[in-house]
This record gives sequence, C-alpha cells and structure tokens, in this order.
Amino acid sequence: MSSSKKDLIERISILIDEKIKEKSIIKGISVGTNMGTNLYSKLDPELENFSGSQLIASATSFQNIANSLLHQLTKSEINSSFVSVDNYIIIMIIVKDVSGAAILDRKFAELEGIHNIQSEFKTLMQKIASHIETSDFKEDSFVKISQALPTALSIILTSIEGMPIKSIGLNNMSEPMVSSMVSSVSSLTQVMMKSSLDYCIIEGDEAFVIIIQYDPKRILAICLPEQERVNMGHHLATIKSIIKKTEEI
Repeated sequence: MSSSKKDLIERISILIDEKIKEKSIIKGISVGTNMGTNLYSKLDPELENFSGSQLIASATSFQNIANSLLHQLTKSEINSSFVSVDNYIIIMIIVKDVSGAAILDRKFAELEGIHNIQSEFKTLMQKIASHIETSDFKEDSFVKISQALPTALSIILTSIEGMPIKSIGLNNMSEPMVSSMVSSVSSLTQVMMKSSLDYCIIEGDEAFVIIIQYDPKRILAICLPEQERVNMGHHLATIKSIIKKTEEI
C-alpha cells in the first residue's frame, strides 16, 4: 500500500471513528469506492457476522440497482436509500464516486428520526469524498481496462452474489440479469471443480466473453468481438496486470 493511500485511510478512519464515538446509535460504518472496494470499515463487535469488504461491495451494488429502479420509475437519480430489518437499519449513499454504508440500531434510530441520521451521514460522506478527491488515490482499473480494450462490446463488474456494481456497453440488456449469469459462472465453477474461478472463456461465432475473478468478492466480465480472438491471451494478461497494479496502490 502506498504512503498516500495509508495517509488517506488514516484521515478517513479518524472521521468515522469520531462519528461512531459521538453517536452510539451507529453500530458500524463502511466506506469504499464506487467499484465496491473497501477503504475503511469500523464495525461494532456485535456485528461479528458482517464483513466490511462484503458490506461495501453489496451496498454499492444495492445503490446501483436502486438507482436503476428509481430512474425507470421516476426518471430521477438516487440520493440515498435505507433498509430496515429486525434489529438494524442500514443507510446507503454514494457521494462523488465514494460509496458508504452505515448500520444503525433500529430501535433508537426510529426514535431519533432516520432522516436526521441520514443527513448527518451524508455530511460525513461529503467530508470523506473531499479527502479522497484531493488525495493522490485513484481507483481507475475499470477505466484502464476499458481503455486497454477499446474494441470491447461491453464490460461489467459484479459482486460474487450477482449484483451489478459498474458496467458499460450493456445497452438494452438488464444489468441484474447479466450480473446474475456472470455470478453463476463463478458459482458453478466452484461446484464442478471444487476450486475458485481464475478465469473463464465463453466462445461464440461472432464474439467471446472473458470472465475473471477480480477479487474474492467481485467478478469482471468483458465481451469482445470475434476478430480479437487472436489476441485473447494478450487481453487476459493485460486485464490481470491492471487488476494486480490496482491492488498494489
């Protein structure tokens, strides 16, 4: 990890730790990029079944799906969303390409007013986004991959659970449907081979698809035209190299 990223995470951790200390109603906060990469998470011991990296990847996917739903119904963009379960409420928000999720004690959150807490969380996220915006840290592997493969017909990044995180070129195809199918390839590989997916090539007459395990929580799928088949090995090596360099940032 670079010194600039360490410094950035340190500043983010101070902001989050202070907010959780200030409001005991908040049981955990996870912050990451709009690609679902976890930057910093602080979770109460009672949330031992939660993983910060899984939480932010899932929350980012949820926000993207919710945004698509809202846009289909109202033609407007999403601000934030929250989900209530038995004992907790999770608030999710994306500010300037920074994704955040906060888990609240449901009983006390409803007493205080969820919208008040949402407003405070949005302010916190804006501060964090400002720190990231002015830092040297940039997670742009998705952009780098699309630039390295200019002939790609479509690219999608999905969570291991099959929820879309980011995509380009899908046109009229359903993000959730494509994500679900990509995830199924990874899951079925585990069932068939008793081992995790590294990469998969699906070949057709006019195009082929490269599916690669981006990391333990995410999967990347890239569709390329038939004429790029001769460069398949080179493209695969390029994708892996970009992912590895991103992990080293």
